Amino acid sequence: MIQDYYVTTQHPDHGWIYSSAMASRGPTLTMTTAGLCGLLISGMELNAGREVLQPDGTASNCGVYAENKAAADGLRWIAQRFNVKSNENTYYNLYGIERAGRLSGQRFFGEHDWYREGCEFLVSAQKEDGSWQEPNNRGGWPVISTSFALLFLSKGRTPILISKLAHGPGEDWNNDRNDARNLVEYASKEVFRKLPLAWQIFDTRAIEAPSNEAVLELVGDLLQSPIVYFNGHKEPRLTGVQKKLLQQYIEQGGFILGEACCGRRDFDQGFRKLMKELFPDNALKKLGPEHPIWRSHAAVPPGSFDLEGIDFGCKTVVMYSPQDLSCQWEGNQMQGQRGLLAFRLGGNIIAYATGMEPPKARGTRTEVVQDDPEGKEIPRGFLKVAQLRHDGDWHPAPNAMRNLMDHLRKSAQLDVTLQAKEIYANDPDLVDFKFLYMHGRANFTFAPEAIKNLRLQLEMGGLLFADACCGQKAFDTSFRDLVGQLFPERKLEPIPLTDDLYSKELNASTITTVRCRTTVPGEFRELAPHLEGIKLGNRWVILYSKYDIGCALEKHQSTDCLGHDHDSALKLGSAAVLYALKR
Repeated sequence: MIQDYYVTTQHPDHGWIYSSAMASRGPTLTMTTAGLCGLLISGMELNAGREVLQPDGTASNCGVYAENKAAADGLRWIAQRFNVKSNENTYYNLYGIERAGRLSGQRFFGEHDWYREGCEFLVSAQKEDGSWQEPNNRGGWPVISTSFALLFLSKGRTPILISKLAHGPGEDWNNDRNDARNLVEYASKEVFRKLPLAWQIFDTRAIEAPSNEAVLELVGDLLQSPIVYFNGHKEPRLTGVQKKLLQQYIEQGGFILGEACCGRRDFDQGFRKLMKELFPDNALKKLGPEHPIWRSHAAVPPGSFDLEGIDFGCKTVVMYSPQDLSCQWEGNQMQGQRGLLAFRLGGNIIAYATGMEPPKARGTRTEVVQDDPEGKEIPRGFLKVAQLRHDGDWHPAPNAMRNLMDHLRKSAQLDVTLQAKEIYANDPDLVDFKFLYMHGRANFTFAPEAIKNLRLQLEMGGLLFADACCGQKAFDTSFRDLVGQLFPERKLEPIPLTDDLYSKELNASTITTVRCRTTVPGEFRELAPHLEGIKLGNRWVILYSKYDIGCALEKHQSTDCLGHDHDSALKLGSAAVLYALKR
């Protein structure tokens, strides 16, 4: 009855009016957001537990919603008339916008980022006593306006776990309208211990981003959610902006989850084609029983679902299911074995993608790294970093140093080049680099001439900073052997907390703790920093972490990665660079 009421009372121009007595005024933004919210809430109740009929677990009514057209028309009406500064009832209007945005999952109404625009208005409009008031004291008591303003700010700030990507053709991206909502609710309760989390629709189909800077601004917005999810029945059609957005999103530390809704062949073929276009050097591969995805949150029998992935370094950053999962998430029924396994697998994907780290509150500034232009001349005096190549897996985190140098450029105003020089230890040009970085996860060896050249560089003032990718034992063993060959009379020793490396004078604030995962399975814990080193005279020439730093600098650490979180990796990496410059 409620749904029918909202459908039948929708105005011919697709908004809603307050009452028939006020019909001459026409639809208003406040009443249209209210009407849309009522329609969406009734739809959620009616569609809860949609019947799953087909033997393969997909719903025979997939994509069929009685309120689809009315809701879509209402969303378009809001997008065309969006305004955070209503002529009357400004703060009631804002709260309606927040409710409509949250319930619909929309990040944008048209081209309007509703939460950002609302925050900007509220920050500028707040009075010195902390209240909000309607202009010229219209609209009643300030306590009412202030309550609506606080509701907008606080509820709109809920961390976004999953962004559902809108794509063409048509509305094929939204056949299961509540799949992301239900999966996020499951993850909020089961993976993140009842932490409130949200989802959003990220629709950039009508947004133009003519420059790389504009694309990166969108990437920064999208990175506020650690997972981008999209599916469909038909071959997905993405705009040029959307393709650039996804490429940069992955490069900057994001994760993509794709799924062929109802196992549709057209989407499957289209998704594979799209991934090949976006990531031509990284192919989709079947995830075997050894992959942590089967155990990162709950035990799911390997092979119970077909999963494929694209790896960047040591992490799978694109995960794809050619079998249906979304209809199970849409149905929200966990009594049956298939439904329960689908939710557990979804929880595993979320745990793996996030490294069990919940996203930060919506609106938290997310730094993106923009490469220096190709061919840019490096001024004299700029710090140049070298990454040592070796015969093992030497490059699992190719953007680690770029991200660290970008952080130092912004936070410490250091003159640094972003791109590290890839160099062998026996290269005569090694002498040109004061700071050397080394990373890897497999066994490796150095030739005698490389040992000699590297030792000479360290003795002449260079510093080698190294870490074992994801805490891999093979690299750790080989690195300790390398240190023994470089300095046979010395062994790696723990660097004491009182050392200058961790001091306030060097780092602006003393480093006393870091967040690090030291066991699998395990969570990040607050620990004292555990760096080891080799000291010549009064100077450390080698700084080493047996726990990962490089993958964390890329934001690509996963649940099976023994190592630091991103902020701690930046903290330790920055300390190493500053130490090299000042010693």
